[in-house]
Amino acid sequence: MKRQLVLIILLCFMSSRSYAEASREFLLSCTYGVLAGALVGAATLAVEDNPDEKIHRVARGASLGLYTGILLGLYVVYVVPAQMQRMEEEQLEEVESVEPDDYARSSIIQPPRFTVYPVVEQNRVTGAAVNLNVLRF
Repeated sequence: MKRQLVLIILLCFMSSRSYAEASREFLLSCTYGVLAGALVGAATLAVEDNPDEKIHRVARGASLGLYTGILLGLYVVYVVPAQMQRMEEEQLEEVESVEPDDYARSSIIQPPRFTVYPVVEQNRVTGAAVNLNVLRF
């Protein structure tokens, strides 16, 4: 019973690093949204004749900034990692689909065959060079 209790306590206190980073990113985007919204609300007071009567615009801007930050945070936490994972899987499938005999002909592994680049000496362009890769070992 003691071992099970210790195991449960350890599992409760062990948090995933990605979860901590995701919640941090979400809270940061909400915070930045509130700050940006409050700044925009405060900036609108500069063009008013009686800014004392329109002070609620700062709170309204902060509120709208919070909603924007929440939307941005949800996008950053859920959509961006899913897109990155999908791209990594596609790249992995692309590399795995290349047969070992095809590595010499693969555009994934090989650099371009024909390159043109400037020749620079003493901070001046003195000419151009051409490189043609005919055979690669």
